[in-house]
Amino acid sequence: MTDPARVLVPWRPRLATVWDLTVAAVATAAAVYVPLSVLPGFVDPAASLGVEWALSGVFGLDAAVQWRRVRGTPEARRPGARWVLAADVVAALPVFVLGAPTLLLLRLAKLVRVAAGMRAVGRHHVGWASRLRLVWFGYWLAVTVHLVACGFVGLGGVPEGPDDPERYLDAVYWTTTTLTTVGYGDLLPRTPPQKLYAIGVMLLGVGLYAFLIGNIASLISNLDPLRVAHLEQRERLDAFVRYRDLPLPLRRRIQAYHDYSWEQRLVIDEDAVLGQLPPRLREDVALHLRRDLVEGVPLFEGASDAFLREVALEMRAVVALPGDVVVRAGEPGREMFVLSRGTVEVLGADGTPLRQLHAGDFFGEVALVQDGLRTATVRAVTASDLYVLDRAMYDRVAAAYPGVADALAQAARDRMSA
Repeated sequence: MTDPARVLVPWRPRLATVWDLTVAAVATAAAVYVPLSVLPGFVDPAASLGVEWALSGVFGLDAAVQWRRVRGTPEARRPGARWVLAADVVAALPVFVLGAPTLLLLRLAKLVRVAAGMRAVGRHHVGWASRLRLVWFGYWLAVTVHLVACGFVGLGGVPEGPDDPERYLDAVYWTTTTLTTVGYGDLLPRTPPQKLYAIGVMLLGVGLYAFLIGNIASLISNLDPLRVAHLEQRERLDAFVRYRDLPLPLRRRIQAYHDYSWEQRLVIDEDAVLGQLPPRLREDVALHLRRDLVEGVPLFEGASDAFLREVALEMRAVVALPGDVVVRAGEPGREMFVLSRGTVEVLGADGTPLRQLHAGDFFGEVALVQDGLRTATVRAVTASDLYVLDRAMYDRVAAAYPGVADALAQAARDRMSA
């Protein structure tokens, strides 16, 4: 009989995500509702009692859930995590029973949890970091405008009238014009507290304006970091071509390679990325990327998984453009190639095409175990991605697996005699 707990385990991350999103939505609604409930005339006191109990219940349950998540983990000892848990507890306190409306603003401490959640999402979705920063900026800007507008109403900055929504709209209008440094002057602070408050909002607007000027352009440009890297590489190549005054055919080949690298997203150096990973993880990723290619080579048929790991890790990626000669007949052969993408053709001694090789095919494998000259020329028909395993790499790998090396040498001799 299936254990019900095991059936539910895969759903726990999803349930946790749904719960976190629900709490974030409730915290955002509380950030809108609570400041308005503190202001006289905006919220019915009879209805607010039930809302406050509901907020205390949801925030209290979330505080218990969050504490259980981090209990006994290294994260629980981090000062930042403790402050976030403390904010959860403060936001859940039923301070409305004390009868002091301003204490209700302690609910806003729950926004600390929302900010922590945003940071966590950014860490787990690095590729979307720039887009998420724009979204988070818009969110906090909206919350800031609302809170500042409520504060201006609370200080009496907007004349009282029978229409509370219009008063709130006037306050939002004043906040927006002040934060954006426009300040039309139709709504003016009159009392000393209002003037001090307006000074603080103006300083906040200056900081906001500086942030926009200094970061929005960077945020937009980083929406596609690969494109930024591509353009930077293109500028360096163009400068090199002009400085060295390369002939037109070479310039066209450089341009073709650059265009192909952008189309295939080869701006990211695969070997450099693997080099940043710890050894065991690097082996797992390399084997995942190259297992099918390595196992498709008859010389490696029946080799152990450990050997395949070594070979996959040692292979390096290269690109051949249309017309490039990958190997030339008569040259010493000390490496083999496995075709990952594209098409190459094998040429006879007179340059006549004999056959074409496609993704998954290989050539030059005998050169790994037997020194000799190339017997045929291989030329790229289309832009092709290849993985290369040279003799030095093979020797390092085979040294650790002498039995496999002997088997590969025998297989190479059989292939040559066939």
